[in-house]
Amino acid sequence: MSNFNLKAFTFIEMLLSLLITLLVLSLIPQMLKLTHFYLHESYENYQTEYTFFLSDVSHLSNKSNTSFQIINKNTILVQEKEGKGYIKYKNSKLIYENNGRGNITLLNNVIDFKTKSINSKIIKVTLKIGDETINYEKEFYI
Repeated sequence: MSNFNLKAFTFIEMLLSLLITLLVLSLIPQMLKLTHFYLHESYENYQTEYTFFLSDVSHLSNKSNTSFQIINKNTILVQEKEGKGYIKYKNSKLIYENNGRGNITLLNNVIDFKTKSINSKIIKVTLKIGDETINYEKEFYI
């Protein structure tokens, strides 16, 4: 009789490997659902762009000696100490023209842009941003 020395899993090692396998297999569907959610959020970034746009406008309005004035339905004059700038709506974008030195796109995918003068210092701006399927109406005062 020959003595064979076979290495094999013990019962406890087998249970442990089964536990790890079941844990991994039960987490995979949840991870796929979660990545699907974040994938949707990454493609639909209108809210994030709008937040950055509001940050830029508040940065403009917080400068000393800055005033805003409505020129026409598509243009707001930004009168600063250094010169003039314009916030213009054209080609579905809000563009900031800085003293004739260049253009900065503040916000893309703008469907509608409306301005209304509340009094001599406050302007109400109503925006509709998004696309055909998803759009948001936003309103702010400068």
